[in-house]
Amino acid sequence: MFPFGEMICFTTILPSLNKRQSGRKTGVIALICSAVILSMTHAVEIAVLGSDMYGRAAFPLLITISKVNIGDFLQRMDVIVILTLIIGNFFKIAVFCYAALIVASDLFKVNEQSELVLPIGTVVLLTAMMIASNWPGHIQEGQLTIKFLLPLFSVVIPVLLLAIHLIRKRFGRPRPNTPADEKR
Repeated sequence: MFPFGEMICFTTILPSLNKRQSGRKTGVIALICSAVILSMTHAVEIAVLGSDMYGRAAFPLLITISKVNIGDFLQRMDVIVILTLIIGNFFKIAVFCYAALIVASDLFKVNEQSELVLPIGTVVLLTAMMIASNWPGHIQEGQLTIKFLLPLFSVVIPVLLLAIHLIRKRFGRPRPNTPADEKR
């Protein structure tokens, strides 16, 4: 499921775009660039750490970057990696929250999405604080998420929504207007 199940998040955002074709093109280019960068990063990590240490490390990139020492001048670049991870996770969470906002506004038929920002932000904050209080707890919860929740949100719900869409399309039941339809 990971990371391709997360593309479901972007399927909620694509209908809101003004230029859908450029969104698809940009998405494919971003997917290819991400795949190349991730492949190169993991290849370097395996080459530096070895497959055994790479497999056991929680953050192999952090261990790899800590081994950098160029002329006793360029070293201890851990801060750059941590900042990059924090910034990347911020944008990832922001996209997830925006997708949740779009889905909630469509589900509850709210025309103004900004009305749902505070409730969704509150739910995200409270669940983030309740889920895990430390790293081992986070890993344990993550295993449950990958086994049960990710397949539910990445496969089951999208397949059900596709089936509902095909049934409505087949029997001619019109789809109600959504805020995304009004923008077009």
